[in-house]
Amino acid sequence: MKKVEQIAEIDPEAIIADGYDDAIIGLSWDSKVVYDGNKCVEILMKEIIKEKMQEEEAEEEVAEEEAYQEALEFLEYNTFCAYVGDRTPIFVFPCEEEGEESERERE
Repeated sequence: MKKVEQIAEIDPEAIIADGYDDAIIGLSWDSKVVYDGNKCVEILMKEIIKEKMQEEEAEEEVAEEEAYQEALEFLEYNTFCAYVGDRTPIFVFPCEEEGEESERERE
């Protein structure tokens, strides 16, 4: 069973951020969906790259750093800081151990 299905079963009124199911970490004690903010940025970044490549018909390579910054800025303004009531999702940014690579660095 997918995480989003598990959450819906536990709390049908939980607020789910559309398109970010793969970034779900779990559910907080007070029924707020918890997301990995870094994974949310990665998901949106991939969408931005995909859209730009289609627009430009792959004539020019889309800069990954530019897409990352665009995704981060969009999510900071529109999602991470949004308040949609008592069940507003929580976005966390896991700390990395010294010497540990982030997912983005591994790709």
